[in-house]
Amino acid sequence: MSRCHAAAIVFGFFLRKRYEVLRKREGVCEGLTKFDADKSMRLLDKLWEHRRNKAPRERQGRMVDFPVNRDFNDKHGHRIAYAAASEPGTARPVLFRPVLQVMQCFDEHSTLSGRLLTQVDQETLWGHVSVLRPEVSAAALMPLLECRALDNSDVFFLENLGEVCGELDDREVIAIGRHENAHATAESILWELRRWTEWAIDAFQALDGFITGSQTNTNFIAEALWQCWSFALEAKKKAALVPDDVYGSDRRFYDSAEEKLCRAVTVSGMDAQTKEEILHSLKSAQRPGCDIWGDPRVTTLRFAAFSCWAFSSYMAGAIRDMTSFTETLLVRRLASLSKEEVRDAFRTVQRCVQVARCQRPADFSPQWLTTQSFVPCELATRLVRPDALWDGSSNLSEFVAPCKEAGTWLMNEHVEPEIQKLRVQEA
Repeated sequence: MSRCHAAAIVFGFFLRKRYEVLRKREGVCEGLTKFDADKSMRLLDKLWEHRRNKAPRERQGRMVDFPVNRDFNDKHGHRIAYAAASEPGTARPVLFRPVLQVMQCFDEHSTLSGRLLTQVDQETLWGHVSVLRPEVSAAALMPLLECRALDNSDVFFLENLGEVCGELDDREVIAIGRHENAHATAESILWELRRWTEWAIDAFQALDGFITGSQTNTNFIAEALWQCWSFALEAKKKAALVPDDVYGSDRRFYDSAEEKLCRAVTVSGMDAQTKEEILHSLKSAQRPGCDIWGDPRVTTLRFAAFSCWAFSSYMAGAIRDMTSFTETLLVRRLASLSKEEVRDAFRTVQRCVQVARCQRPADFSPQWLTTQSFVPCELATRLVRPDALWDGSSNLSEFVAPCKEAGTWLMNEHVEPEIQKLRVQEA
């Protein structure tokens, strides 16, 4: 058995224990979302690495680390990934595949009794989604126990950690799974903003083509607008702006997850050694929320995240309710965004385009914008009100031109300098 397959079995068993508790607690639980499963496994990887007595366990040939890269970036935060190909001694980058994707590949070539996950399809407000039902039982760990890759203390750790993680809802496990320190959180926010920039540029080009007649596929435009909005949403959630809104913030769910885990471990009936080891690993792997979101590397990104979110809500929300786009998925995907919120986003963007990088506060909050007295700049006055687009008093061309200019200004003034700063730090 390969190390990757062995690790996949361990991950699958851990997910099964979380799922079993969730199902008992919630009554109806068809499975774990892919984001839930992904971040649950990443949390296990972090805590497993910080277990005590690593050196003697390694000398015994036990599985002290999983063969994964923990910092594979993706839309919903860092993921764990297996190295798919590497060339030692060359400058060519290592290629990675997310662990969840590899587990599903293992299942394609396994017998029914050897499956790691079963996929269950569902229809939701956001469209078609699949949830995953973990299938790895304790019996599947026997080969790893027999070859001494694991021992009973490892199984106790997995089983008990999986069960206490079952006390977390999906938002909590995603937050604590994808955050652990300020550097990683700042990097993750910037990754979202990079993707936001790419999709915003695609949206501008597609809208220009629609206006001139060279782009007639409204579904493509809708997809670009949706991606632009959703990447901005992820950046805003990770930046943990205060106060919260209906979409929530990772800071709130992170703090809640940490508190629930510590309490669940403390009051559980697990043996004292396992209890102490889980609490030690949790404390070692995860920085307190105040250390992460109070760090300047994160606080300096709040304005960029918030302004991109407001801009995306304004642009995508206004276009969503045009007659040409009522048959696209944008209507369903942005159903939670009310017309009043689109109007608020328009007014927010008018303010944001008047804040130069050197003027934004070190610890930005949305309330700060409302306390500032701005003399409207020329660009702010040219932005078209959503209602003007909806009632036909302004056309799409009149809407897109200043909108594109505002989005480009936000990229150049607030997003790109932060991305360049990170590149310099990583060089």
